Amino acid sequence: MKKLKNYKSTIILLLSVVIGSIIGLIMKEDAQVLKPLGDIFLNLLFVSIVPLIFLTITTSMAKIKQVKYFKKIISRIFLIFLFTSFISCMIGIIVTKAIPFVDSSFVEILEGETVKTELNLLQRTTSLLTTTDFYLLLSKDNIVALLIFSILIGLSLRMTKEEGKIVVNFLDVCLKVIHHFIQLIMYY
Repeated sequence: MKKLKNYKSTIILLLSVVIGSIIGLIMKEDAQVLKPLGDIFLNLLFVSIVPLIFLTITTSMAKIKQVKYFKKIISRIFLIFLFTSFISCMIGIIVTKAIPFVDSSFVEILEGETVKTELNLLQRTTSLLTTTDFYLLLSKDNIVALLIFSILIGLSLRMTKEEGKIVVNFLDVCLKVIHHFIQLIMYY
């Protein structure tokens, strides 16, 4: 019975998918009336992505106690990040050269005129890994930059030792709030 309780949210989600599918099969085009309910659910989930990523990574990095494990985790994260980034960049370069889905130029407005400039590989990489303003980190469009920022904040908190524990505890409580927020969304 306890094992079933651990899967409660997953079971509710799967039942909701089954019920939604049945409603879709029965109501067909008339099921569009219920679309706003699904949009609300998805929007609430999208809103929770950025704080969830930031708080999870930052608190995890800051709470690692043993330096040996910390170095091991950081090196693995870095290697996995490099490997997956390399693979995805290669796939992206190959696909965009073969099939130009995306316009690789960057649009700027200078003195009231729209100017298109071509982004090279280094500029694309820079725009992937960083943002020009803090508020841009708060977008799901800049997840990689958010990951790097979260890791650096977690490392900075570790470096502050005792003084940083107040912030770590605060962020840990915020993470619990986000978990409860997601739990409420899942009940919706």
